[in-house]
Amino acid sequence: MGVDAEIAQDIMSVAEGATILFQPLRAGMTKVEGVVVRSTVRTEGGTAATKAAGQAEASGASSAFNAELLKKQFIAEQISKGHSFEKHILSQGEFPSWIRTTKQLQHHIETVLNDPVTTHKTLNEIRSIYVHRPSHSVIIHNVGALDRGTIFQPKTGIDGFLQSSKWK
Repeated sequence: MGVDAEIAQDIMSVAEGATILFQPLRAGMTKVEGVVVRSTVRTEGGTAATKAAGQAEASGASSAFNAELLKKQFIAEQISKGHSFEKHILSQGEFPSWIRTTKQLQHHIETVLNDPVTTHKTLNEIRSIYVHRPSHSVIIHNVGALDRGTIFQPKTGIDGFLQSSKWK
């Protein structure tokens, strides 16, 4: 299965009850985290075309909000299926007693990304960091990595980690 097919398969599993058909990137289309946002969505009721992120639609702000939620859901799914689960949950025992499956990890990542108390900093063109102090979680979203990033609980504490990484 090629990379495009894997991405399409991941997105389709995100959008329950709908089939999302991605078009190749063309002039005027927007790319969000490696996924073309403009798409055609077919549901039982018919077909509706969605617009690229940032373009005005009839539903206005709610449409942009839904696009952002879907983007965060996709990021959570990608990271939870990467190295984070095996390394940080199974091997290093982080998030003890409350995360035991990749689905629980995905839910936690999505919750952190959507929580207003989470702080976010763009590190460079391909990496961003999200810090969630209530759960002692750090998410590094890296669009250049195959698994799109990681989530962990720093052993030195969040402040110690940020200072040692010079991200504070």
